[in-house]
Amino acid sequence: MAPPQRAAQIANHLNYPQGLLAGQVAIITGSGQGIGAEAARLFANEGAKVVVSDIDVGMAYHLQYQTDC
Repeated sequence: MAPPQRAAQIANHLNYPQGLLAGQVAIITGSGQGIGAEAARLFANEGAKVVVSDIDVGMAYHLQYQTDC
């Protein structure tokens, strides 16, 4: 692949204004606290729509109101 074509391909993948996960949906189980909660926050910050799921419903709702999941 020629360098200009490769640069164009990379530019299409790096959509910084929208985030790296814009238009994607992430389902994260155990996302009420700990690593799952942090993953949900990171994915949401990158533009993904995040489905928050946890056995502790209160923690899941808390995360939902903390972020824009």
